[in-house]
Amino acid sequence: MSDIDINSAALNAEELDPEVGEMHWTGRMEFDLSDAQGWRIGTVEIVIRIDHLSLWYGNRTLAVMDRDQFREWLIDPEEPFGIDDVVWSMDAVGTLLTIDDSATYAIPNPVVQHLVQVV
Repeated sequence: MSDIDINSAALNAEELDPEVGEMHWTGRMEFDLSDAQGWRIGTVEIVIRIDHLSLWYGNRTLAVMDRDQFREWLIDPEEPFGIDDVVWSMDAVGTLLTIDDSATYAIPNPVVQHLVQVV
C-alpha cells in the first residue's frame, strides 16, 4: 500500500458538461510524519474542498488554506508559506512542514507530487 491514501471519483471527458466550467478534485489524503530518526510520529490529513484545504493532525485543525494561494506556492515555492499553525517551506532536500514554529518534518516527494496534481 502506498504512503498516500486518497479517495476520489473519476469522470470520462465525454461525461463533462462544457457549460459547467473547470472541475476541481475534492477529497482527502493522508501521509505520515517521521522524526529525524525515521520514527513515525503521526499522520497528517488534508481535506481538499473546492476553495480551501484543511490540514489536520489527529483531532486538531492545524490550518485552513486558500486553495488558489497554496497552488501558487506549490508551483513557485521561493518564500515560505505560513498560515495558522504551519509553515510550508523548501530546502535543498525538498519540501518541509513546520508545526507550531517548533517541529519541522520533511514531506515525502510522492505526497508533494500528488498535491501539485490535485490542488
